[in-house]
Amino acid sequence: MVVVKFAENISKDEIEFREGLHDDDIIQYKHHRWKLDRDQITRYNLGGQLAPRRGWWEGINIRKRRSNFVNIQDKISICPLICEDLARQDPIADMIRTCGPSLVVTILMDGPQKVNRWPSKYASVLAEDPGSAVITLTSFGMVKRSKSFGMTQSKAIALWSDGNGNVEEIEMEEGNTGVLLNLCLNPQHDIIADGRLEHNITNSLILGGIHKISA
Repeated sequence: MVVVKFAENISKDEIEFREGLHDDDIIQYKHHRWKLDRDQITRYNLGGQLAPRRGWWEGINIRKRRSNFVNIQDKISICPLICEDLARQDPIADMIRTCGPSLVVTILMDGPQKVNRWPSKYASVLAEDPGSAVITLTSFGMVKRSKSFGMTQSKAIALWSDGNGNVEEIEMEEGNTGVLLNLCLNPQHDIIADGRLEHNITNSLILGGIHKISA
């Protein structure tokens, strides 16, 4: 008998609390495996390691589906996702729409985060209903490795979408060590089904600034 042990694909988000509370790490497990097809193998120049004629599945364990919602000072809530979990319309997506987090943070192993690519399409779904702000993030290495024939090389490592219809590509330049985003609270009374204003205030998030960091 051959026993194959797979790794796990997780995101570990460190939340720094103030007012004397301890920092906490939020572990989110990936719910779906990623399959590399011919187009992706070519785009990321992996043909020397992976045969393009075959499909290559990600070798990870899949745990029971679970989503984390982090409440910060009773003002905003954050929900982390990983890669295809943004695109799959399964019970997790229904739960996210029901809870309506202020911000959905999606970590990707993907190419440039352009408005015309798949992450933008699925982020706009959650931006419209329930109106969450959604940011998709990939690594600068994946962005540089991605090469589509006939397309100009992009440096967009992230894409911001929100419930007000704002979409912003966030780029990173050679020599940068990171990007700092300023997010602003936008308190408002939502309109309920019969046209009245909701009694309680809902805080949405607005992208207030982008700062590129260099060492």
